Amino acid sequence: MTGALRRLWQLVAGWLVTAALGLSLCALIILSFGLLSEVVGRAFLRAWGRSMLWIAGVEVVVEGWEHVAERAPRIVTFNHASTLDNFIVNALLPPGGTPVARRSALWVPIMGLVLALGPILLVDRRGGARARATLDKAARRIRDEALSVVIAPEGTRRGADKPSRFKLGAFELARVTGAPIVPLVILGADQLMPYGRLTATPGRVVVRFLPPIPSDDLTSENLRARADALRERYRQEMRR
Repeated sequence: MTGALRRLWQLVAGWLVTAALGLSLCALIILSFGLLSEVVGRAFLRAWGRSMLWIAGVEVVVEGWEHVAERAPRIVTFNHASTLDNFIVNALLPPGGTPVARRSALWVPIMGLVLALGPILLVDRRGGARARATLDKAARRIRDEALSVVIAPEGTRRGADKPSRFKLGAFELARVTGAPIVPLVILGADQLMPYGRLTATPGRVVVRFLPPIPSDDLTSENLRARADALRERYRQEMRR
């Protein structure tokens, strides 16, 4: 398959799969009055992520899965430099895995419906009382439902070979809930699908779950220092 045909295949097949799975998921959730949102929702998100990786011709090698194999409250952070990251983290959702998305993404066609109805935590990045309320709601769900919340502390994709300055939302969640932080390091995704590209080059990505980092000693005063320390840990892993 030529490069042009491969790119066209990725775009057309990707949107068709997204539409088919997304609309089917929403229909099931609505018909079940929301009862199937959690179980079916995660299955659909995993299926979507794996389908998109298959369409892109990307193989994922996973290391350290034992750190997330059992369901438990945890904050899973990942470095975000490529659209492939979205497919990867959904394909590898651990038990109780719950992605975090911006509330503004509700306006994206099809995916907005999935975000509104599926097992996804929506956050408001504008600050203020509304952002505080969404944070408190997320914290309650993490504790009560033993969720593994998957979040990019950079906030959005960055076109760089090292993570940009981390935002504090993930660390605030860890402080409030007492849930450990499990760093998820994605290596090679930005080379196969650089920032700004709509399609990927087939290849291999290594995904590494690092040992959990306790959050018992997190305070409002040391959040920034701990965020900077974790960013440095990511830089070391990416240099490896």
